[in-house]
Amino acid sequence: MFEFIKFVFRNKQFTVKKARHAYKTHKAMQKYRADNTQCAWCGRSKMLDVHHKIPVSVAPELAGEYSNMMMLCRKPQCHLQVGHNGNYARRYVENIDMVCSMRKVVRSKKQ
Repeated sequence: MFEFIKFVFRNKQFTVKKARHAYKTHKAMQKYRADNTQCAWCGRSKMLDVHHKIPVSVAPELAGEYSNMMMLCRKPQCHLQVGHNGNYARRYVENIDMVCSMRKVVRSKKQ
């Protein structure tokens, strides 16, 4: 019993079962939300979510990384279609940065 308690005190990440709920992840997501105020796909500034490019379930060590986050709004066209390729069971789109940057180029040429 005491060995387990010593293990928990030495390994602080072990105390949180889900990396998404860790203090470091929460603070990083708050900072990212404050710095980025528009959807990466449509440019909308309401009802935004921090989306992990590589999901926390796949790589929990990247949960608090600033470079692994992007803002997507809750519209089905943005979060569901762009972030999860139309189905939340499909974990993620690997080249989501490139997809969103191409959208910005096309949108700027049309105007």
